[in-house]
Amino acid sequence: MSDHWLDRAWLLPVLLTLLLACFAFGSSIDVGLYMDFANYYDAGNKIRHGEIANLYNPYALINGRPAQSTMDFVAVPISAYFYVPLAMLAPPTALLVFKWQNTAAYLAGLLILFFHCRKFAGAGPPDQSRFATLFTILALIFQPFWFTYRVGGQVTPTVFLCFIAALLCHLSGRYFLSALLMIFIILIKPGFAIG
Repeated sequence: MSDHWLDRAWLLPVLLTLLLACFAFGSSIDVGLYMDFANYYDAGNKIRHGEIANLYNPYALINGRPAQSTMDFVAVPISAYFYVPLAMLAPPTALLVFKWQNTAAYLAGLLILFFHCRKFAGAGPPDQSRFATLFTILALIFQPFWFTYRVGGQVTPTVFLCFIAALLCHLSGRYFLSALLMIFIILIKPGFAIG
């Protein structure tokens, strides 16, 4: 019988419950309405109202009204079209929808990453159980996940999911699809063009 702390039978269910509770709480709080979320909401609204010329002017009125925020939009113009569906909703509703999308992207990315990486953990049930427990702990303490909810949502979860998908495509020899995913990432986060 093992006495490793990762082998406690109750630990993984408790950690998974805590992880899911954190994601549920983060995606249901209405914090960040005037922070990062507002940047994407304003960009979508500018496109929606045919004001693409003002995309990089954070102080421009949008359809005659003040912008949700005065943050600079830092992405290529075509990416602003991705945020038009958000702009069709009232800001509080759009905030929650954006956070739900962030949660879905994080959970999908974590699940895909977990199944990809578990083959490196060892074949035996104790090794797999320890890996699952450690993976869940690392997800729980990874601060960028939780910062996303504080600022109203970000495109980081989508980039996270796309990076994982691009990696798996690249590893399986599907280079064209991997390149398309990288192009999408660069459209919404131009800083990744270096990659």
